[in-house]
Amino acid sequence: MKNFYSYQWPKTVKPLTDEQKAISDDFIKYCQDVFHQQWSMLNQFSNTYLVRNMRIAGGMRTLEVGAGNGDHLQYEDLDRQEYWVNDRRSSQIDLIQPRFPNVKIIHSDCQEGLDVPDGYFDRIIANNVLEHLTDLPKAVQQFERLLNDNGQLGVIIPCDPGFAYRFGKYFTTERAFKKRYKQSYSWFTESEHINAPEEVLHVLLKRFKTVHRRHFPFIAPIKHINLMLGMVLEKK
Repeated sequence: MKNFYSYQWPKTVKPLTDEQKAISDDFIKYCQDVFHQQWSMLNQFSNTYLVRNMRIAGGMRTLEVGAGNGDHLQYEDLDRQEYWVNDRRSSQIDLIQPRFPNVKIIHSDCQEGLDVPDGYFDRIIANNVLEHLTDLPKAVQQFERLLNDNGQLGVIIPCDPGFAYRFGKYFTTERAFKKRYKQSYSWFTESEHINAPEEVLHVLLKRFKTVHRRHFPFIAPIKHINLMLGMVLEKK
C-alpha cells in the first residue's frame, strides 16, 4: 500500500527485474484466461455498467484506453460507432485485430498523449485502468482534451484498498500467484495498483462532473463493503 494516498504524481514504482516482468505478463494473461471466468459477476458488472449508462448513437467515436486483450469489445455495438482502442502492451493489443478487424488500434501510453485532434471522441472508456497509472493527472488531462463538449467518460475502478476487495484477493489472486511462482505477491500488487479510489476521484473531479455512479455489489457508497465502482462523467 506504499503508493496509495500520497496524492502526488507522477508516482514512482520500483522497476521490475526481467524475471518479474516476465512473471507479471504471464500472470496478467493467466488472470484473463482463468479468473475472469471465475469472477464472471465482476466482469459482467464492469462491462455492462458502461454499456447501459453511457450514451451511444450511430456515428459516434469511442476510445477505449488500456483495452488489454479487448474483452470489453464484445459488449459494444461496433456497427453503430467508430471504435478505437489503446494500450501500451503490444502483447495484449495484438490480440484484438484478428478478432475485431474494423477496430482502430493506437499502440501507445495514454499518459503520454495520443496523436488525435482535440474533441475527436464522443465516448472514452477506462475499464479498470486508472488505478494503474503513475501519472494519473496527465492521463485525465488528455481525456478532457480528446472528448468533445457533449462527450462522456466511463470509468470502472476496484475498491482497493478496501476490506472486501483485499479479503477476496487474498483467497484468489494472491494464493494463485504464490502457488504458481513460489514467491511474494507484494511486489506484483504494488507495481499494479498504485492509485486508491479516493485519489482517482480527486483527479477526475477537477475536470469532470459525475452524472452516474454505482458501487458493486452493494448500492451503498462504502468502499470497504464493495468490490468495484462504476462512474459516467462529463466535462465541466
